[in-house]
Amino acid sequence: MKRFSTRIAEARRKKEEEREKENKKQEEQEKKQQEAEIIIVGVLCWPHFAKTNIQVRC
Repeated sequence: MKRFSTRIAEARRKKEEEREKENKKQEEQEKKQQEAEIIIVGVLCWPHFAKTNIQVRC
């Protein structure tokens, strides 16, 4: 039989591991969202840059 304190320690470790997993998932989602925002901004700004480049060349 395990001691009560050992059970408590195991429960704490398990909760900490779950929190770490959740934090990693949230960080990955935030990174993906930021990357998507950067791509969207890049696509939205591209026509403006293309127009200015054409005007400069002509």
